[in-house]
Amino acid sequence: MSASEAFRRHTTKKQLRQQLLVAIPSAQGVGLDGIHPSAIDGWPRIRADDLVTFVSTSMRSGTFRFTSYREGLASRGRGRPPRIFALPTIRDRLALGALKATLSDVYGISGPEPPQRKMGRVVDAVRSGSYSHFMKLDIQDYFSSIRHHVLLERLRRDIRSTTVLDLCDRAVRNSTVAFGERSRGLSSEPDGIPLGISISSVLAEVYLSDFDERFGADFQMFRYVDDVLVLLKDDRHPFSSMQSELRRLGLLTHPLGTVGKCEIGRIADGFQYLGYQLDDQSVVVASAGIRKIESELAHLISNAARVRKGSIQKREFDRLVWRLNLVIGGCVIDGSARGWIRYYNRVDNLTVLGHLDGLVRDLLRRYGLAGSINTKRFISAYWASLDNSKFRKYAFDLDNVTASDARKHLVELESWPRATVSALSDSEAQSAFRRQVRRHVIDIERDLEPAS
Repeated sequence: MSASEAFRRHTTKKQLRQQLLVAIPSAQGVGLDGIHPSAIDGWPRIRADDLVTFVSTSMRSGTFRFTSYREGLASRGRGRPPRIFALPTIRDRLALGALKATLSDVYGISGPEPPQRKMGRVVDAVRSGSYSHFMKLDIQDYFSSIRHHVLLERLRRDIRSTTVLDLCDRAVRNSTVAFGERSRGLSSEPDGIPLGISISSVLAEVYLSDFDERFGADFQMFRYVDDVLVLLKDDRHPFSSMQSELRRLGLLTHPLGTVGKCEIGRIADGFQYLGYQLDDQSVVVASAGIRKIESELAHLISNAARVRKGSIQKREFDRLVWRLNLVIGGCVIDGSARGWIRYYNRVDNLTVLGHLDGLVRDLLRRYGLAGSINTKRFISAYWASLDNSKFRKYAFDLDNVTASDARKHLVELESWPRATVSALSDSEAQSAFRRQVRRHVIDIERDLEPAS
């Protein structure tokens, strides 16, 4: 599909209204407009229609202008500076969503291949026995190093619409300011695309598409955003040629020999990739992933014990128990199996799962909750995760929740006012439920994202 055709399709009022009322309310963060996406649920129809009309008309006429993104900060752990990301206004989220859908139609992608699927291919390749060595390569500050003029040149090869190209250019050069500051318009910086806006993941894939095509044809190569893994039949490797190609794009790698970032070694000696530890004998969860899940389990169980002491806090206790089971057992949402156990179901050493089940038992006993709540088990969730039909029965199947159950969840676990929930139609109640749960799932899976 041409960019012009895709752009016309995704900027119709019908498409924009669908996105505004269904997709955007589940987003997180507040832009310079000070409006949280969830507030859209309470908008009168005329307000939504006015915004949709404005965005559709101005995007198609080429007059749409972005408000500066609000700066957000995300911790990357002790001793590391926080990651800076961009938070658009509601109006800009709507425009960016239409632009992302356009780019997705042109390039056939909506972002990087899901890490779960990519790791499935990595594990299969390692287990094949065809490779003896590996090379890991990590790109430094990838998003902030992408050169605007190189990106636009790459887009022009596939997109002739000056309207679409101008919107992409404005979106990546739009300034990011602290909350309370005024919008500044376009930035004069020649490099970098903002983290957090919906089109960034697609543009980041397009930027390295030639790199992927060139080296993917000669090597068993896997790339997840800025993390590159190459499996080799011997100790000969393409580091120098890859490094040269990346430099041509304005990208730098960590020095060769940087442990965990840029290294070459034997598969038999083991290596880590996207949260897994692999060698020629086994596939297990990397220690960092285990520590994260241990911390989350301790946090949820200790908080459940704390709130249970208050007689009026049953709702919060039930919510924490529900979330604990979501963390352990995972869920099915939008037809896809999600959660920690679903991501790590390619392990072939189940010792860690027994350890985590034991940790849950110990924590419940320590905090005086043993026997008072029913929890799922990691080992049971693992075996269920190997079969989609079994996983639907064991995990939370959020695609088959009735309107009645959705209302009950919103009132009892999400603390929505009963009158508000009663006023919702069945479809509205189910949509609201799915948005709320999707937030929990995204929050849980955030720790699965490979750190860079």
